[in-house]
Amino acid sequence: MLTLQLPYNGDEAESDYSNITDSSFNTSALESSTDSVYGTRPPLPQDLPEEYDIVKEIFNWCTEIDYLKRPSAKDILTRLQVFTTS
Repeated sequence: MLTLQLPYNGDEAESDYSNITDSSFNTSALESSTDSVYGTRPPLPQDLPEEYDIVKEIFNWCTEIDYLKRPSAKDILTRLQVFTTS
């Protein structure tokens, strides 16, 4: 998913990169921290309104630990079509 944000690094306190500019960004810190969180799911905000339920559902579906349970692009499109017609 394209988020236009730096990758999740496992630490919510350190995940606020809003004050980092391109010139001040040091990639070595991220490279060393990503190994420990590889395969983990970043936390979602707890206060998401009900209209985001479909987004949370698809997010959880796409980040299943067992990759065989993850949806194809066609599965996601079908789910979104069902959601928008109901």
